[in-house]
Amino acid sequence: MSLICLQYGQCGNQLGAELYSTISDDIHNDSKEYNIKNKSYNKLSEDNWFLRKNNRLQARAIIIDTEEKVVNSFKKHSSWSYNPDNIIIKNTGGSANNWAVGHNVNGPKMLNKTMESLRKECEKCDRLQGFLTFNSSAGGTGSGLSSYFSQQIKNEFSNKALISVLVLPHFAGEVVTQNYNTLLTLSKLYSTCDAILALQNDNLFKMSTLYEGAKKIGMGHLNRLVAEQIGSIFQPVEFSGPSKSVTLSDLTSHLCSHPSYKILLIRTAPDVIKPNNFVSNMKWNSKEHCEYEMCFKKNFHYKQDELSKINKEMKVVANLLVNRGKPSIIPTNDYKSQISLRHLYPKWIHNQSSLIYNQSRKYIKMEQYITLVTNNSFIQIDLNNILESSWQSFINNAYVYLYEKHGLTKEDFTEAFINVENVYHTYKSL
Repeated sequence: MSLICLQYGQCGNQLGAELYSTISDDIHNDSKEYNIKNKSYNKLSEDNWFLRKNNRLQARAIIIDTEEKVVNSFKKHSSWSYNPDNIIIKNTGGSANNWAVGHNVNGPKMLNKTMESLRKECEKCDRLQGFLTFNSSAGGTGSGLSSYFSQQIKNEFSNKALISVLVLPHFAGEVVTQNYNTLLTLSKLYSTCDAILALQNDNLFKMSTLYEGAKKIGMGHLNRLVAEQIGSIFQPVEFSGPSKSVTLSDLTSHLCSHPSYKILLIRTAPDVIKPNNFVSNMKWNSKEHCEYEMCFKKNFHYKQDELSKINKEMKVVANLLVNRGKPSIIPTNDYKSQISLRHLYPKWIHNQSSLIYNQSRKYIKMEQYITLVTNNSFIQIDLNNILESSWQSFINNAYVYLYEKHGLTKEDFTEAFINVENVYHTYKSL
């Protein structure tokens, strides 16, 4: 089954390109273990992410931006390429870090061409599982366009899964309007998407610094880390029958079966950008990585008093774990017992709300890679910070005129506050 990625803005396009490069690296892994099983893995992965054209891999993706500078840097790669017809750029000079410009101005201008390209791409899929979108919530292009097109896609393809990979801004601030943009994006995506894979920028940065040991972590490092995380979820896994991929529907039906809980967090081990320099020295401990390390300890950017309180009260809606690499390192039963512990779940959720997938093949060049996709109450901290920061700006009428200038009203802001506040209290009350 194939999935189509939609990449919005600078962040979304960089992440999408890095993801396709990561998948290509995994397919072209120079492992000596090439056999019928490995061939099946590669074929399944290729069908999922690419199509063949002139004996080259072509990404199943739509690129959407309001500036050419980022897109021009990755139009063609050595092992794969984008379809030129799927690169949709409206040279407006960006969206002024304003959600309203992206949503109300640039979105409608790009609607016809974007939806036409998407329909054509869908027709090329023998079996379409759904759509995976990539964008940041801080700026105006990614946040506004993703919010606008998610509604259009859901209207036209209502029976297909739609999952947003959403990069949340640094707490310290990237742009002055980032909290407004994030608030409006969350409000819109929560009503249109089946799930939101939330990536915390501060968390990603500190994980990269800690595990990589680099003095200076650039965007390329973070993009590669995210690409490895996302790829590790959807690459083929093993079953008693034929191999298959974890589909978008697998994630939404298991992790987001309750419509009030749609935000997913990703925890992986190891978190490395140069796996050859690290994995051979990795000390694996199932309890540490599955329960404490992966669920709790890797929330680096939270204050210690917040962590202590949330650790005691944190509850899980559902967990999905993917174990890639040699199965002998850690027994699967160890994973199952740790992520199914009764105290992790509220009373109304069955304590077996966890799934485990295995794949003995190396992931890229890593001997072992563990991915936990979890729907839990940790996200309440991020939601609370977004609400508090944006509310303080709103009651002082800061920058509101910039949004009103492009068709947004104070009533629209109020509705967004109510929507995100409801999500916050839903997770807090778990």
